[in-house]
Amino acid sequence: MGHLPPPGLTGLFERAAREGCDWSGLRTARSAEDLAALARPDRLRPALDALDDGGRIGGALGLPATLHLLLHAESARELKRLANVAEAAPKRSVAALEVLGTPRLLRLAAHLSDAALQLIIGLAGLIAAVVGLFGEAVGATLLRRLRRTAAD
Repeated sequence: MGHLPPPGLTGLFERAAREGCDWSGLRTARSAEDLAALARPDRLRPALDALDDGGRIGGALGLPATLHLLLHAESARELKRLANVAEAAPKRSVAALEVLGTPRLLRLAAHLSDAALQLIIGLAGLIAAVVGLFGEAVGATLLRRLRRTAAD
């Protein structure tokens, strides 16, 4: 260990620390409302989202594996995608990262999520077809009975 996260992530937190608060107005703040007015939530949001993604990884994998994965995230976008992978496959994500590398792992996750979406759409189509077939059978049976009763 002993490494800092990649420059993309450290730069994100540096920007949040520099621009997330009006530091020049800090001397004139006299109340909690004044301090709250100095915060710039729009500048802090990307760093808070990255921290949330790191927390998701930590919740899924534990501290040692989280620290290992953080070293492979080059940007906040990659961190978010790694958090999705860690939540989807917590026991295999570190091994998959080591074997495949970050770009291939993230590409594989995107392909698998596309395949899962196509599978769900296909199953929904199958269910709709079965419901339509059942409705057609019920309708045909009812029409047959109506014809018989009308003929009598």
